[in-house]
This record gives sequence, C-alpha cells and structure tokens, in this order.
Amino acid sequence: MSKRRRVRLQESDSEDEMEMVRSFNETPRSRTREEDRHRRLISPTPGGSRGASQSYANTSTGITLDDIWTFMCTSHNAVMSLAAKVDEMNKNLDSLKEMVTKAQTDMHSENIKAKIPKALSREVKRLHSGLGEEMHFKGNEKFSSDHNMAVTATITQAIRDQQEFEPEEIHRACSRYYEHCKRDHKLVEENKIKEDRRGKALNNRRHRLLNQRKEVARNLLSKDDLTYLEGAVAALMSDEETDTEDTMAWKVSSPSWRADKLTRILHQCQNAIEEKYGHSRMAHRRTTSGVASQRQAPKGINPIYMK
Repeated sequence: MSKRRRVRLQESDSEDEMEMVRSFNETPRSRTREEDRHRRLISPTPGGSRGASQSYANTSTGITLDDIWTFMCTSHNAVMSLAAKVDEMNKNLDSLKEMVTKAQTDMHSENIKAKIPKALSREVKRLHSGLGEEMHFKGNEKFSSDHNMAVTATITQAIRDQQEFEPEEIHRACSRYYEHCKRDHKLVEENKIKEDRRGKALNNRRHRLLNQRKEVARNLLSKDDLTYLEGAVAALMSDEETDTEDTMAWKVSSPSWRADKLTRILHQCQNAIEEKYGHSRMAHRRTTSGVASQRQAPKGINPIYMK
C-alpha cells in the first residue's frame, strides 16, 4: 500500500471517530431539550403570562394550559351568573304567588260583601239546615275545602232546580253563610277551652279543700270521724267559684247527693281552718251560693259517703 493511501485512510478513521464523539456529546442535550419541551406542556405557565404561554403549545392541538384555565374561569362565571338568575326568578315567582293569593282573598271578600237577596239567604239557610249535620259547613276548614265545596254544590243545585238565581249569587250566599258557621264554630271552641280551664280550677280547689281539712282533723276529730274522713275523696268536696263581684271571696255550692255525716265533719274542719288562718290564702272568704252543685254524683264512690 502506498504511503499516500495509508495517510488518507488514517484521516478517514479520525473523522469517523470525531463524528462518533460529537454524536455522543450532543445526544444528552437533545434528549434534555425534548424532555423539557414535554414537561412544559404539562406544567402551569410561568407567571400566567399570555405571551409566554405560546411557547408551551401542544404540537398536536395548539391548546395551552392557559387556554384551558381561561375556559374553566369563563364557564364558572357563566354558571354563577345562571344561578343568580335562577334565584331571582324564584323570588319573582314567590312574589307572583303572593299577589295571586291576595287577589283571590280580595275577590272572596268582595263576593261576601256584595249584596245578596234576602230570599236567597233564607233559602240557603233552610237548605243547609235540612242537609243533616254530616253535610253542614265545617267552620274549622276553608270554604274551598272539598267538604265545603260539596255542600255548596248541593245547595246550589237545589236552589237552581226551584228558583232563578245566578250561580255567582248562590255561591256568594253560601260563602256568607259559611262565615256564619265559622264564627259559631270558633265560639264553641272558645267555650270548650274556657269550660276545660274552669273544670281544672274546680278540681284543684277540691283537692286543696280535702288536704286542708284532713290536716286540721288530726287534732280535732274523734277517731271514728277521722277514719271516716280519711276515706273520702276530692270529688266529694264542694265547688268553689270565684265571686264575680268580690274576687277575694268564693261562692260555695255543696253537692246535694253528699252524706249529711260527711257534710257535718267538713263544716267542723272548715271552721277550724278559718279560726287558725283567718281569711288568707289558706282560707278564702267563703259564701254560700244558695244553690246546690250541678255536678253529677261520681261513679265508684263508697256508699257511706252518699245519701
């Protein structure tokens, strides 16, 4: 081999070795740049800058994380705006309901106040009384309840079969008579409450009377009378009603069915109470009402306490 050829081969080998070294040195840097590029695509944009975000574009879609963040913010704002509009619509709906209810109430009041022929009012009352208690207006329910509407329909049909009145007039007449029934029902309920309170007050007073009399009887009565009184119950005591003219006094009404022996013992004990305490909380001033108690004789009482 000639000397020139050997020199040429040596130079070629040197160039190949240098190319391999250069390729080896550049590959890590190229790999690092590629990894950095992919890492930027999945990382937030530094500082949130719109301009900087352009360098982080996805090569396949061109969408950046800033674009996604902007879309999410815009969607959130749109949802919040829609929720506010829904709340406003609900408030407007509630106001509309109140207006409709008020208009219906006013219309109902106007219908009641409208002039109704006396003959029609009398006919409504007559028919209502003849329907039977189970078909009477219920004052504890609204006029528009199913039951009261059924009563109104029955009366309306009966009147239209006999007389010439407009359905609106008959409806107003029924509505007015319903208001009358409603007032009566309210009075009955109030009287029941008052009567219940009165009954409880009288019962409490009868228990107080018996306890006071048994207390003084221990040092007052004979052994037989004391034993007799110990077996008595509160229902055998007199009724004490507050005097309407003198609130510091009680009117006493004794039961007519009580045994005379028990009445004598109770009077004896009551006199001792008044002597001991005077007219105080323990012994109110008691006056005879002049009439016997209207209470019926209680059941289950030992006959020795009864007349």
